[in-house]
Amino acid sequence: MPTPRLFPAFLKLEGRTVLVVGAGSMAEKKIEELLAAGAHLRIVAPDATPKVRAWAAEGRLQYAARPYAAKDVDGVYFVLAATNSPACQAAVFRDAEAQSRFVIAIDDPANGSAFCGAVVRKAPFLVAISSSGEAPALARLLREMLDAFLPDESWVSQARALRARWKHERTPMASRFPHLVRAFAQAAAGAEGAARAEGAARAEGAAGAEGAARAEGAAGAAETSTPEAGHPGMASAAARGAAVDAPSPRVA
Repeated sequence: MPTPRLFPAFLKLEGRTVLVVGAGSMAEKKIEELLAAGAHLRIVAPDATPKVRAWAAEGRLQYAARPYAAKDVDGVYFVLAATNSPACQAAVFRDAEAQSRFVIAIDDPANGSAFCGAVVRKAPFLVAISSSGEAPALARLLREMLDAFLPDESWVSQARALRARWKHERTPMASRFPHLVRAFAQAAAGAEGAARAEGAARAEGAAGAEGAARAEGAAGAAETSTPEAGHPGMASAAARGAAVDAPSPRVA
């Protein structure tokens, strides 16, 4: 089966009706995510997990404890099928297609017209990864990697402040990205690295007699204490390197 060509998009589901067929452990997590998105949920399944029943008892969703019927698709925005019945999954897909409703079929790409991606949520970022249904475990692994990579709130606050300054100063769009990279490179270096870099810059730029004498003394000590320092210039460079060494900023 060829890999489908996909158009990535995010759905605004707040206040919209979504049908979920199935209420077992496979469906429960997706139901929770749909609730968090503000969707009005209709759940149809002969049985449900205790958590789904609790949500129904709290009035957070509508739960019909019965098998799926074609009429359940009427009037919904889109459909999520999460059952362990191939026949039921196929019926949901067929009925939804007849009414031009998108269908997400969990672990059943053949009976779906859309896919659920592996999702990373770290406000204000929302990242979804899809393997087109071919390698969901790999998509989950990439999600974990991205979750560790995405910046924390302090970086987001700094980006907001930079954007406000750019707008005030009318900084051209083409110039903003390099500014952002430099700012975050400094942040990634950490407070200790930044202090060391600042100290190194001061030492390198110092032209006082005392600083020069101390640097020369360090070079002489290196020449006499290290057997491999046969070349004076090499020892002097090593001493100066020790004085001004600072970690290179890492771009996160």
